[in-house]
Amino acid sequence: MLQIALAGYQATGSSVPDVDGYSTVTFYEPDFNLYSKLEYEMNNAAIVNFYFRERADSSGTLFLDNELSDYTLTTTDATTGAVIRSVLYEGTYLNALTGEVADPYASFFPGQIDVFVGEHESHKINIHLVNNTTGSEVRFQLINIESLVAFSYLQVDRSNFDFRSATSTEGSANINITVGDKGSYVLVAPYASLTEVTGSDFDFAYPNSNVKYNRASITSSEGYIFEIDTFGSDFLTRSVDINNVPGYAHVGVLNLSPEISTRLMATNSSAFFNIRVTGAESLSQDVFVVQLSSKNLRFKL
Repeated sequence: MLQIALAGYQATGSSVPDVDGYSTVTFYEPDFNLYSKLEYEMNNAAIVNFYFRERADSSGTLFLDNELSDYTLTTTDATTGAVIRSVLYEGTYLNALTGEVADPYASFFPGQIDVFVGEHESHKINIHLVNNTTGSEVRFQLINIESLVAFSYLQVDRSNFDFRSATSTEGSANINITVGDKGSYVLVAPYASLTEVTGSDFDFAYPNSNVKYNRASITSSEGYIFEIDTFGSDFLTRSVDINNVPGYAHVGVLNLSPEISTRLMATNSSAFFNIRVTGAESLSQDVFVVQLSSKNLRFKL
C-alpha cells in the first residue's frame, strides 16, 4: 500500500531545480488510484525527487508513521541492470530541491527519494521500494528523455573493402566520409564504440560472417530504431537507406548508393537527408542532418 508522488527534478546542466507543475503533489498507488503502469517521464533530468507514504486504511485517508529503517530502496538501469545511485531519507515533507513546503497538511511519515539519474546517463530506471516490516512494496519506472548526442560511426568504402577501418570514430563533431565509386556503408552505434575482431567472441557480423565486431556500450544496452526522417532531394529516396544490422538492434547500417557521387558530380550540387534515431525502450531521440557532396558526407549533430 505504498504510494509515490513526484516532487520535482533538476535538469542536466542546470543550477536550479525545475519543479513547474509539481506545486500540488499527487500520490499514486497501483491498483488503488492508478490502474496502469506507474511511470514518470522527465526531460534531460540530472536529479529526480520523489515522496512516498504508506496507506493504513481502505479509504486512503490514514497513513502509517513508520521508521526509515523499515524500508529498502533499489534503483537499477532497466536496460543494463547497473545500479543507479539513489538516497532514501526521512525529510520534513519539504520539496528536497527547493526547500518549499509541498503539502502543509501532511501529518504522516515524510519519506523522500532522490535518484541521481545524470551520474549514469540512464534513460530508463526501475525503482523498487519495499517495507521490510509490513511487506508493502511499490515498483515504478523513470524514463529520462534526452538527446542521444553521443554516437560512433565506422565507414566502409565498398571499392576498398580490404582497407576498411577496424575501429569506429566518435561522432561528436562533423564527420567527413568519402563515398567510393561503388558506394559505401556506414555502421552507426549510438552510445557505443565498435571494434572489428577475430575469433568466436563477437557481438555481430556485417556484411558477412567473416567480418565481426564487438560493441562496447557507453551507457545503455537498449536497441535503437533508425529511419530516414527527411529527404532533401528526390533521387535520395532510392539512393539512401538505413536499417538495423540484421539480428542486432543496437547498431544501424547506412547504405549509400554509387548514384550519389555520380549525380552530385554531374550536377555540381549538394544534397541532404535526416536520420532519426530512437531508443526502443527509453524513447530518447535525436535527428542527424547528413549533408552530401560528390566527395564527402558530413553528419551534423
